[in-house]
Amino acid sequence: MGVFRLNTIESFNTSKLDNRNIDFMVVFTEKIVIFIREYRSRMKDLYPTFDINNLSTCNSLNEIFSIDQFSDYLTGNPNTAKIHRHSFYHLTYFVNGGGDNVIDFKMYEVLPQSIFFMRPGQVHSWDLHSSVEGYVINFAPTFFDQLQISSSILDEFSFLSIFHEDQRVVLSENKKDKINNCFQQILAESSNEINRNSQIIIASAILQICGWASEEVQNGLPIVETGYNSLIFKQFIEQIENNFLELKMPKNYAALLHITPVI
Repeated sequence: MGVFRLNTIESFNTSKLDNRNIDFMVVFTEKIVIFIREYRSRMKDLYPTFDINNLSTCNSLNEIFSIDQFSDYLTGNPNTAKIHRHSFYHLTYFVNGGGDNVIDFKMYEVLPQSIFFMRPGQVHSWDLHSSVEGYVINFAPTFFDQLQISSSILDEFSFLSIFHEDQRVVLSENKKDKINNCFQQILAESSNEINRNSQIIIASAILQICGWASEEVQNGLPIVETGYNSLIFKQFIEQIENNFLELKMPKNYAALLHITPVI
């Protein structure tokens, strides 16, 4: 949801809610509903939102998945250099080259053997060197669900969490060949007629990439433990984004999240 953060959610103990906290939750929900309405209106006016079907791609699947090499992707989609938003998950793997990659207005230096992970709805732009080489993967939030794999599996990876501050992972030497092979496997599967088995292979390779990148985070970079409260809060924000025009009260969202509001 862009640059919005709530850093105190882990300290909020839902087992000790009293009437004062219930009043806070009512006000808090109403404030978030107002914030999201205004935020989405401003973002829509300021920055275009790209869907997978808006993009020029060499290898795609029914508007829910695409993979391209940078040489093709940048040539076919020059508007990605300008500030925009994505309606999909966006993975970029830089084998060589450099430049700047800006995610939610935070600037990252593009380094060789680095991967960037972006969630749907984030604000993005980049200024890349002409020598850049690598891969771009885009997939819809429903990509795993349509294979009977819950998309909530992506919440296991800290760099896809709304609470994580660093969405760049720089690979160590022992991971480069493994992840290179995964991207090449995905590209090979996508170059032919894609059937359900190909989709499963692609999904498996994406999860392997995320898993190996997660090992790098745990071994060398700060990690944010999401925990149960963080997962519920992420789902809460997603439900508000989808339902803020109709639903206003915490009890409505508690029902959607299959949790019991304390009264």
